[in-house]
Amino acid sequence: MLGHNKFLGMIPKVSPRLLPDTAAQIAADCWIDRGSIRPIPHLRRIEGVEEFPLGTIAIYRYSDFEWFAWAKDVDVAPAPVTGDDIQRVIWTGDGYPRHTTREIIVAQGFKSPGVPPSRRLGVPAPTGPAELTPAPLRIPLKVITIPVIGSRSWRIGQYVNEQLPAATVSEGSPSLSYTVSGLPPGLFFNPSTRRITGTPLRTASGAFDYGASASGYQGTSRCINYVVSERAAVRPNAPAGLGHEGTILSWNAVQGATSYQIKWHTTRSALQAQDRYDFTGITATSFNIRSYRWVAVRAVNGAGPSPWSDSFQMTEDEQPDPDPDEPDEEPDDPEIPPVPTGLRFNQRELQWNASQGATSYDIKYSYSEASANAQSYPDFGNRTRTTFDTSIRSAAISAWWSVRAVNSAGRSAWAPAVERTYLVKLATPTGLNFNEQALRWSSVPGATHYDIKYSFTQSGADAQSYADFSDNTGTSFDTARISTSGTWWSVRAKDSSDASRTSDWAPAIQRTYREPDPEPEPTTPPLTPTGLSWSRNIVQWAAAARATTYELEFNYSYRTQPSRATGGSRTIYRYLTVNAGSGLSYSGPLAGRSGRPFWEAVRVRARNAHGVSSWSSWVNDPY
Repeated sequence: MLGHNKFLGMIPKVSPRLLPDTAAQIAADCWIDRGSIRPIPHLRRIEGVEEFPLGTIAIYRYSDFEWFAWAKDVDVAPAPVTGDDIQRVIWTGDGYPRHTTREIIVAQGFKSPGVPPSRRLGVPAPTGPAELTPAPLRIPLKVITIPVIGSRSWRIGQYVNEQLPAATVSEGSPSLSYTVSGLPPGLFFNPSTRRITGTPLRTASGAFDYGASASGYQGTSRCINYVVSERAAVRPNAPAGLGHEGTILSWNAVQGATSYQIKWHTTRSALQAQDRYDFTGITATSFNIRSYRWVAVRAVNGAGPSPWSDSFQMTEDEQPDPDPDEPDEEPDDPEIPPVPTGLRFNQRELQWNASQGATSYDIKYSYSEASANAQSYPDFGNRTRTTFDTSIRSAAISAWWSVRAVNSAGRSAWAPAVERTYLVKLATPTGLNFNEQALRWSSVPGATHYDIKYSFTQSGADAQSYADFSDNTGTSFDTARISTSGTWWSVRAKDSSDASRTSDWAPAIQRTYREPDPEPEPTTPPLTPTGLSWSRNIVQWAAAARATTYELEFNYSYRTQPSRATGGSRTIYRYLTVNAGSGLSYSGPLAGRSGRPFWEAVRVRARNAHGVSSWSSWVNDPY
C-alpha cells in the first residue's frame, strides 16, 4: 500500500511538473476518503497451475508454468542481481536462508507445484589459509572452435533446456568463457553450464539468428575468439477468429506463420481425433472449403506447426438474397439466456438442463451454500457441454456447485447452488475384541485398509489422533509386539483412493491377555535315555523326559597273570562314571583312542532332583 495521507485525487489538465505533491494526473481504483492509494482486492483465475498440495501456506510464481509452494510461512524474493540470467530466488522462514536457481531446478527434476530443490545461502567458510600461486608463463594460443549444430526449433510455452557444445582449442588448455546473443524472448544462457534454458514467450514466434562465442586466456595471452551463428525458430500460436461466408473459411493472421494447414470432418469428435491435415501450403488467411463441415486450422513456420485451433462448424445458414435491391432486415438482437435448471449430480459429474440460446456455461463452487451463492465470479468458464466432472477441482466430502448460461448478449443469473454429497465417511469399525493377543474387528464396506493405535490408558487412547500402525489390510492385528499388558487399542477404516473418507476411531478396548504360567517342575525321576550311539570321538543320545542332567559310564576288561596259588589267571572289569551335564552328547578324551586304557563300552542314564533313571544298554567301542 502507498501511504499518502493528504492525497486529493486527480487534476488531469495540470502539467505534471506543476502538479502539487497531493494530486495526480491519473488516479484509478482509489478510495480518496481514506487518504491512501491501495489496490482493490479481487480474486481472479491464474493459468498454469490446477491445484496446490494440501496444507500449502505460501506460494511463489517462478515462471508462467512453475510455482513454488511451502507448508510454512516463508518470505520469498528474487535475487537483487541486475540481469540475473540464472533466475535466482531467495527465501527465509524455512530453517536457514536458502536459494535456488534454474540450474538447480533442472538438475534435480523439480515438479511444479512444490518445494523447490535448493542450497543454503552464503559462502562456505574456508578450510585453510589462502595460498598464492605464481602466474603462468605467457603462452600464445591459437584457434578456439565451437561445433555448429544447425538450426533449432522451440515451441511457445514449452520449457527449453539445451547445452551449447564445448569448444576445442588447437593448442594449450585455457579456461574458456562463453557468451550467446540474439536469443528469443523468454530464453536465457548460463555461461557456467553452457545451457540455454527458459520458456519462449507468446511474443516470440518467428525465426531468430543468435550467435555463440568462446574466449579464454593462457597466462596473460588472450585466445583468438571464434563465433558461430545459428538460427532458432519458434513455433507460432494457434489461429483464432475462425469465421465463414458461405463455403469460404477465414481466420486471423498469426505472427511468425509462413503458411497454414486445414483439416475437416463431418463431426466434431472425429475432427478432434484427427491429426492429419487435408489442405496445406495455404499462405492467405482464407480458403474455399466448398462444403459445410467441421474445420480446424493451424499455423506453420520453420520450427513446425502450431496446435490446432478450436473446432469450428461451417453451417449452411446464409442463403442467396433473392432481391438484392431490397434492404436487408435488421437481425434480431440475441437475448440473455435463462438461468440453467435441473442441477444434479451423477456421482462426481454435475449435470444440468440446456438453456435456450446459450453458447457456453460458467461454473463455480465453494465449501458452503452461503459462500457458493454469494460468489460472483466463475471458477471454470467457456464450457460448451451440460455436464462437468467436479473431481478435477475438489475431493472434499461436501462442496456446493452452481452454473450460469452465457451468449453474446450477456450472462444469466447463477442457478441455486446444489451440494455434492455422494462422498461420505466410512463407517466406524465395530466388534473390537481380543483372541489372546490378536485384536479383531468387523469388516467395513468400502475400506481398503485400517489404521491401529494404542496407549497405556483409555483416555490416552481415545485422545490420540495419529496411528501407530498403518496399512493393515485384514481385520485382525497381532498385538504381541507390544509386550506390556493392560494396553488400550483402537481401529479406524481408510479408503486408499480418497483420504477424506477416513472413518472415526472406534472406542478403545483393553487387552487383558495374560502370559501362560510356566510348566511345573517334575516330581518323579526321569525316564531312561534312548538312542545311544558311539561314533569315533563322540557319544550321543536322545533326550529323556523330565531329565535335567546325564551321566555316562565307560568300562574295559583285562586278564591277570597266572597265580602261583591257584595256578590260573582271571578277568578283571574296570568302570568309570562321567557327568555329561545337560547336553545330549559327549566328546571328551574317554570317547577317543587317546584315552588310556582303551575303553570298550559305554552306557547312559538320566538324573533330576527327584531321582535317577535306570542305565541304558551298553554300546561297544567303535574302534
